[in-house]
Amino acid sequence: MFFSYVPQSHRNTFYKQLTFKEHLATYYWNDKTADRDHNNREVDTNEAVRALLPTWCSLHYLPKEKLIELYKTRWADWVVDPPEWFDADFRAMIPRELLVEVNPMLWEEAEVES
Repeated sequence: MFFSYVPQSHRNTFYKQLTFKEHLATYYWNDKTADRDHNNREVDTNEAVRALLPTWCSLHYLPKEKLIELYKTRWADWVVDPPEWFDADFRAMIPRELLVEVNPMLWEEAEVES
């Protein structure tokens, strides 16, 4: 009820309506730090939340430029020291158009020899 009494001119100070694409590019990209991966395991870093966006969200809504840059800068590091969520299933789910800046030899199985 309170909100209905707020003058129309001041309502934008309480909220901002975003499209889903804008929501992903702001809240999920900047603020969300916990989620679940493609195998329903908990992840607890913002980097993981960002990296996992293509595993559950349509390519149409993704912040593509940001993801291309993230994968460009972090993919090789994940190959060397893989987080729990960086497995073959994850790598198979990432659209290749988001990996254009990543060495193609790192796209597939990236098992590090022991």
